Amino acid sequence: LDVLCLGFLDLGLLCFLLFYFLTYMCLSKLPRRPYNSTTVILLVLLKVKGLALLLVVLFW
Repeated sequence: LDVLCLGFLDLGLLCFLLFYFLTYMCLSKLPRRPYNSTTVILLVLLKVKGLALLLVVLFW
């Protein structure tokens, strides 16, 4: 069970980093940004982190 949890966390981290990278790429391609892209990324990451924590709690 511990190994499975560790594998799940590694996979989650990988998806997290991939999502971060894709979000950053999409935002950097926009020609004009009304607000700071870093702020947007942080907000998105906070929401994803909250969702990930919720999933961990549900499947614990």
